[in-house]
Amino acid sequence: MNILSEKKALFIILLLGFLVRLGLIMFFDGEHRLFHDGDSAEYLALAENIRLGHGFTWDKSAPFYPNSFRTPVYPGFLFLSRFLLGSYKAALVIQSVLIVLSAYLLYLIGREYFSRKIAFWSAGIFLFTPFSLNVSVKFLTQTPFLSLLILSIWSWIQFLKNQRNKYFLLTSILLPVLALTRPIAQYILPVFILSLAYSAYFKQINLNPKQFLKIGFMMCAIFAAVLTPWLIRNYNLFGYFKLSSITPYQLYFYDVPDAYALANDISYQEAGSILRTEIDRLWINDFASRLSTGSQVSDFQDYMKFASGELLMSRSRYYFSAFPAYFLVSRVKNMTKFFLRDGIRYWYNDFGRNSRSDVNVYKIATLKEKNVFPYLVAVERLFLAVLLVGLILSVSYFFKENMATRSILALFFLLLVYFSFFSGIMASAGFRIIVEPLFILVGLNGLNKLRTCV
Repeated sequence: MNILSEKKALFIILLLGFLVRLGLIMFFDGEHRLFHDGDSAEYLALAENIRLGHGFTWDKSAPFYPNSFRTPVYPGFLFLSRFLLGSYKAALVIQSVLIVLSAYLLYLIGREYFSRKIAFWSAGIFLFTPFSLNVSVKFLTQTPFLSLLILSIWSWIQFLKNQRNKYFLLTSILLPVLALTRPIAQYILPVFILSLAYSAYFKQINLNPKQFLKIGFMMCAIFAAVLTPWLIRNYNLFGYFKLSSITPYQLYFYDVPDAYALANDISYQEAGSILRTEIDRLWINDFASRLSTGSQVSDFQDYMKFASGELLMSRSRYYFSAFPAYFLVSRVKNMTKFFLRDGIRYWYNDFGRNSRSDVNVYKIATLKEKNVFPYLVAVERLFLAVLLVGLILSVSYFFKENMATRSILALFFLLLVYFSFFSGIMASAGFRIIVEPLFILVGLNGLNKLRTCV
């Protein structure tokens, strides 16, 4: 394929990616099932309350207690869509544009550091993976987040290449905005500083130690400056200078049960029930913990607030110290699952197929399975496994790459490890999607290396 034909093909794929999503929005207009997920109602409630002047709250009636669980960027994005364009559904159209632009940025990165062919296929595959199609038309944070992330990666690569201040400032501002979109990014700054250190050490960027420290300090200062207004808001309202109250909640109710189950040879559900009973008992006994600021809708919602965070975190630390080996096993297991969880099931979730989770490997292998869903799952998981093999091959061929490509791959590997690690038990296509462009690009690069060596 010559360059002109490739550009035409790329344009067609990008346009088709947008039109398919626009078609989904129009075809299912007026229906709830495709556009909403478990968290969608919360984001829409936050946006609607901002519009109505009730503040940042998801409460449906007075006194509208402020919310500490969610961060402001995505509800603000939904509010602006409603305020400027007259409809929350407009946000889904914008998300469709964002994911197409993300695919184009992925193509630009891949073309410069790998090959046109790898870049072309990476962009096309990313646009049409099952979960990419699904999540981009949902009221969820993933699409804006991955768009901001891929833009920050592209701008950082430009900075490493030519050291222009505009790219440095763009990346430095985007990183805290990522944290304000999804709290999982609140620790992401060291990843980019490590990338800078690697590039400086191997002379991919001309920095002496003093300049490196200056740039690192400036990035930290900008990161803190962007987050500070939200941190002050939380301190004034709740007494905690923290980004969100979600971390201890997810740790205790999602990550701890997995390690607890492994340590005691019980199911995840059984472990969750035991730990829920324990925390309820401690909650009742600890009167101070129940004096939380915020909506008293239910005891369980109290666990989502800052006031319960210390209790949840202390119990999580207790189990960390009691079962350190099992927490390590749990984390490694879920980091692997992060790359292998299928996205096709989200379509079945949307359309109420209750038998969707019954995937019997024996029935699939012997073609005795009568439901088409397990075969679709098997095909997607096999494809993801091949990409994972490609990722491993990229790691193994790392030192055979030229120095510039090594510098970029180091950043990609750090990001893939970062997000797979911090996703924990939540490892799924829903969490992988934010780095799926990198996963596809690096995976195809590794497979291409294998092909050229055979």
